[in-house]
Amino acid sequence: MRIDLSNNFEFYLKAYNKSLLEKCEREFKFHKTRRWRFDFAWPDLKIAVEIDGGQFKKFGGRHSRDSDREKINEAVFLGWSVLRFSGEMINRDTLKCIDLLSNLIKKKG
Repeated sequence: MRIDLSNNFEFYLKAYNKSLLEKCEREFKFHKTRRWRFDFAWPDLKIAVEIDGGQFKKFGGRHSRDSDREKINEAVFLGWSVLRFSGEMINRDTLKCIDLLSNLIKKKG
């Protein structure tokens, strides 16, 4: 499911603001010793997007675990700005998600 949500987000980026993908890396490994990856990353700006799936599962899916919180906290400690979107957010208000990302890239770029 997560791959599908990430693919949907990439599709929307291509459709609405293709230039955002120019310096984007998918499944970017940001930590030297852990196997943590961001769904989308702009390494030069230390901006990342995480797509949270499983929000309707009984216990919230893997993004509701402490290990995911640890990942995001460590990323912030390392200087990353991380935007988190659920599949519902992307499908309900795609342009709002893309505008938020675009504005953060402008601010940091």
